Amino acid sequence: MSLHPFLAAEVDPAVLTVWWVFLVVALIVTLIDVVLLVRLIQAAARIKYLASRALPSAVKIVEHTVSIKKLEATNKVAGDILSTATLVVGAAASIEQKLDGLAKALARQGG
Repeated sequence: MSLHPFLAAEVDPAVLTVWWVFLVVALIVTLIDVVLLVRLIQAAARIKYLASRALPSAVKIVEHTVSIKKLEATNKVAGDILSTATLVVGAAASIEQKLDGLAKALARQGG
C-alpha cells in the first residue's frame, strides 16, 4: 500500500500539536454554537407561544378601544353644537333685549 508522499513524511510535533489544539478549539466553539442555537430556537418557540396566547386579548383590546375613536368624533360634533348653541343664546339675548326695548317704547306711546 502506497501512501501519498505528504502523508508518509514525518510531521513536526509542534505543527501536530497546534493542529490538535485548533481542532479541539473548533469543536468547543461548534458545541457552544449548537447550544446557543438550541437556546435561540427555544426562545423563539416560547415567544411564538406567548404571542399566540396574547393575540386574543390584543384583539379584544382593539375591539373595545374602537369606541374611543368614535368618541373623539362625537366630541368634535359636540363642540360644534356647543359653538352653535352659544351663538343661538347670544342671538336670543339680543332679540330679547330688542323686544324689551320695543315693549317699553310701545308702553310709553300707549301710556
